[in-house]
Amino acid sequence: MTQGHGVLNIISDVQQVQSKYFDYIVVGGGTSGCPLTQHCPKRYRKLLVERGGSPFEDPFIMEKKNFFSSLRPQLNEFTSIIQKFESEEGVANYRGRVLGGTTAINGGVYTRSNKEYIERAGWDGKLVKEAYEWVESKVIFEPKELTKEQSYAKDIFVGAGILPFNGYSLEHVEGTKITGEGTKPRACGIRFIKSHEDLEISYEVYLNCSFDGESWGDVVLCAGTMGSPQILMLSGIGPSEHLVQFNITPMVNAPQVGQDVKDHPGIIFMLDVIDVPQAYGDPSQVIGITNNSKFLFQYGGGRLKKNKQLRSILGKLAYPRSKGIVKLNSIDPRKNPSVKFNYLLEEKDLDGCVEMVHEMKKIARSMDSVLGTNYSEKIDIVISGLIYISTEDAVRVGSVVDKDHKVFGVEGVRVVDASALSDLMSTSPMGTLLMLGRYQGTKMLRERGME
Repeated sequence: MTQGHGVLNIISDVQQVQSKYFDYIVVGGGTSGCPLTQHCPKRYRKLLVERGGSPFEDPFIMEKKNFFSSLRPQLNEFTSIIQKFESEEGVANYRGRVLGGTTAINGGVYTRSNKEYIERAGWDGKLVKEAYEWVESKVIFEPKELTKEQSYAKDIFVGAGILPFNGYSLEHVEGTKITGEGTKPRACGIRFIKSHEDLEISYEVYLNCSFDGESWGDVVLCAGTMGSPQILMLSGIGPSEHLVQFNITPMVNAPQVGQDVKDHPGIIFMLDVIDVPQAYGDPSQVIGITNNSKFLFQYGGGRLKKNKQLRSILGKLAYPRSKGIVKLNSIDPRKNPSVKFNYLLEEKDLDGCVEMVHEMKKIARSMDSVLGTNYSEKIDIVISGLIYISTEDAVRVGSVVDKDHKVFGVEGVRVVDASALSDLMSTSPMGTLLMLGRYQGTKMLRERGME
């Protein structure tokens, strides 16, 4: 791998470096070699020589679920990513032969060394702390949730008297602790199908990637409140217990995916056009917002229903409390997921709708005044009901994605649509969602230093 003026190149043709000059030559791209090469000033020409290849397209390395499977029989003594060796005592072991070295094939457990060791080594304590923090900012994260077996491990150690329980800690402290992980699943691209073709016929496209871990692209889900959680779950990111029901191997146990979905309850009055010239249908250009943005109202022009002209008053409850759930119905992405909104489950939502109806009657009386009609006298016999307005919050910020809309527990996946909003909007969401696309796009460019 060569680097000059900040540009990284992974090469396998030795002729490209034959007889060339470099400021630094690092032999061995393992646990120390990679961060050392990355940290050397970008203005210098650097060469990192590693006897193995790149790990980024190998699922046995990039996917955590394949950790034990990666120690597989070797097909080639000189080119396989894992090289088996045996000590003279007869103990079998493995060493990495890949960019990242043996770190790339181990369990990814991360913890700092104790202060006594650092002092014995004669290292600069301040510089050690800064170096640890740099590493942790790049590749280490707190487990969002312990697996079932690791939860057992915590209880077993504590029960055995390995105390105190220190919670999540990167320090080398006595007792039981939850340590950092040095590996995350990473999205490398997408697999998709054509709607009219067989489900087994799929196509793949890939993200550009490079060694430094910062110039990868992102898969950005903008498929909406139902589509984005559906795609995440089909990809193995979601509630583990739900995924295994569809024979989907969980890559990231993310219980909140699909949870807490909300829909704005809406009530519509459909009113016969009477005593006025024919009304024509048109989209809303005027809206009414009342009671501290609690309700939003729209007035519709004429609509045809069974050859009858109708007018409409639409009321929307801006901040419902009732929450629902989006779940898989099938592994076929063309089929709708199962959605349950739990409309009016919370009593305050029901009270809000009752209050909203009284406001709508006031609007009907105002219509009589403006149009010379008598709608308000007939409003009680009009059938009204809950209607679909807009859904939000199925993969919300703080529980499924972070403030930059990156999905917790996996690299290279973002969700930028209504499903990732931290709360429902009191108004029509279209304008805000258009802004969100531009806003997040600008932030992503800035992360890459491109704006």
